[in-house]
Amino acid sequence: MRLPVYAHGLDHPLRVYGHDAVVRKCREAVGRPDAERLIIQRIQPFETVDTGTALVTALPANHDPDETCLLFYMEKDGKSIFYGHDTGLLPEETWVWLTNHKLDLAILDCTNGNLPFTGSHLNIEAVLAIRNRMQEEGILRPEGKTVVTHFSHNIGLLHDELRAIFDPEDIIVAYDGMMLYLN
Repeated sequence: MRLPVYAHGLDHPLRVYGHDAVVRKCREAVGRPDAERLIIQRIQPFETVDTGTALVTALPANHDPDETCLLFYMEKDGKSIFYGHDTGLLPEETWVWLTNHKLDLAILDCTNGNLPFTGSHLNIEAVLAIRNRMQEEGILRPEGKTVVTHFSHNIGLLHDELRAIFDPEDIIVAYDGMMLYLN
């Protein structure tokens, strides 16, 4: 918590960027705190914000039809990352935007593992389809990496079992505490 009774000696505010529902839920939880502690900022699809450490562009997700769900493209020090969590297959407008950008790293949701595709989260088959299209369309650089994460315990697969599926596809299976370095 960054509210006065919990946090002291802060040297900068925490910035939260999100769509309408995120902003609304944050305001419900913490009201309108002092801008020296917390800044809540609405971001729209295809809007780019300079966070002070990276450029972040919000892209449409396919998750909840009642919300403007977002994915994120991040650029820093000449490297780029696509953060694709809580989405089904990418909306075509997201693909169109991505075709004009190159990725060093794609991080994808694999919530449904080997379970049937539900539309709002990816499964193994959908992850492979997205990664393959990124490669075929030149979005993912030839040396670019793909990481899968956001696994549900309901899929019934352990880390080693996920690796047995994804290692042959040159896709990295994330784990708690994992650190990635882009060279």
